[in-house]
Amino acid sequence: MKIRIFIAGLVIGGIVTSTTTLFAADFIKATLYPVTLVINSEEKEIPENQSILNYNNHTYVPLRWVADQMNAEVDYRKVPRYDDTIISIKFPWYEGDADLSKSIPGYLIRHVGEEDFNEWLKETDPHYQVLETFMKDFGITEEEAEQIKQEDLKD
Repeated sequence: MKIRIFIAGLVIGGIVTSTTTLFAADFIKATLYPVTLVINSEEKEIPENQSILNYNNHTYVPLRWVADQMNAEVDYRKVPRYDDTIISIKFPWYEGDADLSKSIPGYLIRHVGEEDFNEWLKETDPHYQVLETFMKDFGITEEEAEQIKQEDLKD
């Protein structure tokens, strides 16, 4: 009887140990990385509530804090899925020219409809009103966009 209890305990212990190992595999091992951060030739002291990490020989810094030090505006697009998240950094001194290749063509606007397009403009941050975001939001692939373009040229 004692042997059965011992074996049952051993089996249960093995199951618990292997399950713990499986759950631990979802975690990332990163180390705190003590560095001196210099921004625009000025040494910055990192607040205690911020951390710089080292993971796989890559350094990760707190983006919002660094952007604030450079007087930049950081924004992110709130979406239900993490893989759709877009982070936007706007520097007040940058006045880049609009990239016309990223503008939204009329044939795609006509395809989705003026009303839906105008609604999209109201709901979308101006920083994200580019062709890639438009196509992603309306579920249009590159191939579909080309087909829509060809159909529009026929009309």
